[in-house]
Amino acid sequence: TGTVMAGKMGDALGRRWSLIWAGLLVIVGSFIMAYSPTVPVLIVGRFLAGVGIGIVSSIVPVFIAETAEAQQRGFLSTFGQLFVSSGVLFSYFAVIGIKKLGGTWRGMLALSVPLSFVQLLCAFRLRETPRWLVSKGDVEGARGVLLF
Repeated sequence: TGTVMAGKMGDALGRRWSLIWAGLLVIVGSFIMAYSPTVPVLIVGRFLAGVGIGIVSSIVPVFIAETAEAQQRGFLSTFGQLFVSSGVLFSYFAVIGIKKLGGTWRGMLALSVPLSFVQLLCAFRLRETPRWLVSKGDVEGARGVLLF
């Protein structure tokens, strides 16, 4: 669902604000999952987190492609997939560690909250993409981003 709405959201809000809203969705969804009293509430949390993750996984490659220099665009675009794959590997090790320490599935789900919070803080530090700014008529803003 998140990937389906990411294109329209990215065009309407911009890449930066789409990443910020997606990060908030992941944080809220993760909290709901970790502290869900019932299975239906767990499903709601999973849905919200999944929508946020879908948005992030669609917007990040666009953001990289629109902000990277032409000579480095392909190289930098691979980082999105590299970090997704690394994150999956990290999550396997985290689950093993949580299990060995006597933790529960709630601890595993709660682990995504601080990681998502770091991602959200980083998104606030991003500048909007020049391409999106130009598409909204803000040529001076785009020039400022390019000269930064």
